[in-house]
Amino acid sequence: MSALSKEPITGHATFVLLYMKQLNFASAVSTLRPPDLLKFIRITMETCQRVAEKTHGTLIRLQGDCIIAWNEDDLQSSTVNYKDTGKILLTEVRESTMGLANETGFPVKISISIVRGACVFERKANEYTRLVGDAMNRVARLADSARDNAIIIDDSVEDRRTVGD
Repeated sequence: MSALSKEPITGHATFVLLYMKQLNFASAVSTLRPPDLLKFIRITMETCQRVAEKTHGTLIRLQGDCIIAWNEDDLQSSTVNYKDTGKILLTEVRESTMGLANETGFPVKISISIVRGACVFERKANEYTRLVGDAMNRVARLADSARDNAIIIDDSVEDRRTVGD
């Protein structure tokens, strides 16, 4: 298969996943006017995309949430401080949505969860388009248990030299 092929490449690898969860997304859907909701999602996704690009991660969009994924094989030559990346993302999403939150009176509530684990992936044109596996389930469960403005790092990541205080 050539490098320019449009066919997806599939495989498995170890990933570090950072999940940014909008804790009150269901409430946003029922509370905000559609144009405001779409603006809120666009601003959030643009912010997540900037952070993913800065850290050489891949952004996977979910409904109002996002996952930034790093394939550990791709990170051998560089390091990412995942905890700091989580802090940056938390701050930047809050700052970028502050104006809209003030206009609409809708509070932004987000959390960050980070895990490391195996995933089956699908990749097109160097972008991971699908990740499936236990790591995805664990990062979602952690995000569901998080409180507003929290960053939860799974034990699977704590022993990594790339994570620091």
